[in-house]
Amino acid sequence: MLVSALWWLAQAEPFPTAVTGRHHEGPRNVFDYVLVVLAIAIVIVVTVLCVKYFARPGEKNADHIKRRILGDDL
Repeated sequence: MLVSALWWLAQAEPFPTAVTGRHHEGPRNVFDYVLVVLAIAIVIVVTVLCVKYFARPGEKNADHIKRRILGDDL
């Protein structure tokens, strides 16, 4: 399997660096980089909060709705 992967890797052509024939020409100014960094930051924050609240939701109130659903008094 490793030999097969190495053979496919050897057959690969180098990636062209010319912008002709591409769908997008890449970032042109600082604003493009700011947008990408902002989007990455938002994704990281949302992912961290999602994992945090999934692992420890913190709902400890006795009248929380999950207590009514999980209770035996139905």
